[in-house]
Amino acid sequence: MKWRPYPIYRPTTKPWLDDTPHDWEIKRLKHTSHVKGRIGWQGLRSDEFTDSGPHLVTGTDFRRGRIDWDSCYHVSEERYSLDPNIQVREGDLLITKDGTIGKVAIVREAPDKACLNSGIFLIRPVTNGLTTAFLYWLMQSDSFTRYMEYSKSGATISHLYQNVFVEFAFPIPSVKEQRTIAEFLNRETAHIDGLIEKKRRQIGLLREKRAALISHAVTKGLNPDVKMKDSGMEWLGEIPVHWEIRRMKHVLFIRGGQVDPRVQQYAAMLLIAPNHIETRTGRILSAATAEDQGALSSKYVFRTGDVLYSKIRPELSKACIAPENGICSADMYAMVPKRGYVSNYLLYLLLSDVFTKLAVDESMRVAMPKINREDLGEVRFPFPPESEQLGIARYLDRSTVPLDEFISRIRSSIDLLREYRTALIAAAVTGKIDVHKWAVG
Repeated sequence: MKWRPYPIYRPTTKPWLDDTPHDWEIKRLKHTSHVKGRIGWQGLRSDEFTDSGPHLVTGTDFRRGRIDWDSCYHVSEERYSLDPNIQVREGDLLITKDGTIGKVAIVREAPDKACLNSGIFLIRPVTNGLTTAFLYWLMQSDSFTRYMEYSKSGATISHLYQNVFVEFAFPIPSVKEQRTIAEFLNRETAHIDGLIEKKRRQIGLLREKRAALISHAVTKGLNPDVKMKDSGMEWLGEIPVHWEIRRMKHVLFIRGGQVDPRVQQYAAMLLIAPNHIETRTGRILSAATAEDQGALSSKYVFRTGDVLYSKIRPELSKACIAPENGICSADMYAMVPKRGYVSNYLLYLLLSDVFTKLAVDESMRVAMPKINREDLGEVRFPFPPESEQLGIARYLDRSTVPLDEFISRIRSSIDLLREYRTALIAAAVTGKIDVHKWAVG
């Protein structure tokens, strides 16, 4: 559907606002709303949290524009009573001011008593000319984002300051129009979100298919008629009769010897860390030198063709083939296959669900989920002859490419839907489109 603009617009003097409908007013947040954060009781400690009592809302409790009351902490009645300004009411608007700035939620189905932690502002309209529902969508618009960019004066925003926040000026239509706009966005964004969720489920199914393909290939091989034998390991079951169980320490060695990334020889090298690698695919998401990344702490050297594997949080299955000589984070292992073993095959093995489960089980023995090199070396896994490893790796290269391309296309369509969602919100709350026809229709 093509949305029509309002008939007449007027210019504004605010750099973050475009022309607005001529009968919309421009007002600052401080003139329309009560805005408060927790300042009345500082020094709250985590050991003060209780199993019952008033709810304490944090930004992590925001779920799709609402509060997940079951995930909230609790505080004592004494703490709750210290500052009435942050005691929430039904219908209040909340916005995060620290961490991920700008997450919003409307208080619905509030318990008897609830208050806020220091990372949230409470916004409550004080005039009859502004609705919380309209404000909710306004705070998700690019007008607010542009205001924050304009206000930061070249600094990186890590906190939303109240004295800056309350100066936000924005266009306000009539209450009737506000309600129409909010209802319109509720409906349209719900439709968009439904499409996005459907596409996410498609990606999930494709990932499952990809994972099953890899796990079967590295534990059973490609020949359905091959003679099988008992592996001797309950979790593995039968394996091809000519495959052999090997400990990882007999299959590969891990490079040691850390280097200083500030030394010019290494500063100019590619630096790969776990966050540069896509989960479960082996794909490198970004590439930059150690100098470009401002690396300071010691790293490991790797060579072209080495297999890089993240030892932290092994459930994420982050591994890749080194595309060139470089250095890697100390949170990674640079693995070199021994004679008779193939890098690409080893990569698929590390990405498989069966190996990941083994790695996760080993990592849970320590406080920080991490698999150390000794435990990794003791992991036992079946291996085919070198020629068969090459054949399996080539087969998986061919078979995973169309799946990865399909997933990439779906991701691109999700990005387009998100862009459309953002643009639609901005257009509606700033009057670029007139949604009255939608309400009448």
